[in-house]
Amino acid sequence: MAFLGTYEVKVDAKGRLRLPGTLVRQLSDGSSVMQLVVNCGFEPCLTLFKKPTWDTYIESLTSRINVFNKKHRMLMRFVQRGATELLVDASDRILLPKILQEYAAIDGDALLIPFKDDRIEIWNREKYESIMNVAEDMSDVAEELFGTEWAGPASDS
Repeated sequence: MAFLGTYEVKVDAKGRLRLPGTLVRQLSDGSSVMQLVVNCGFEPCLTLFKKPTWDTYIESLTSRINVFNKKHRMLMRFVQRGATELLVDASDRILLPKILQEYAAIDGDALLIPFKDDRIEIWNREKYESIMNVAEDMSDVAEELFGTEWAGPASDS
């Protein structure tokens, strides 16, 4: 299931952020304990996964990594750096590790942005707005990636 919504959140001085109720419902698998994993993103943001999704992601990546290839080893290190398991407390809060907060400059105002269909990025609001303001025209990017013949998903009408 793809996550929906963009959420503005506050990060307190201890590095805690409260997950919005709508997002908690999307993340919940029905169990009483919600396990998540957060790590460094490719851009200066954090990436939040449900724990089973993270496990599948790492297993898939590990199966493709050749430990004798320097670039493969560096990619594996990069992907796993800072990876931390989080538990959601009774107030729907998570505690971001200090080293990850520093990496992504997460303090005060942050944004939770769905990415792909299985993860959520946590951004410093100003950094996110900055990259989105200088991004290329996305219609040109879409045309380059998908061509002019792709019409999108088939409609039921």
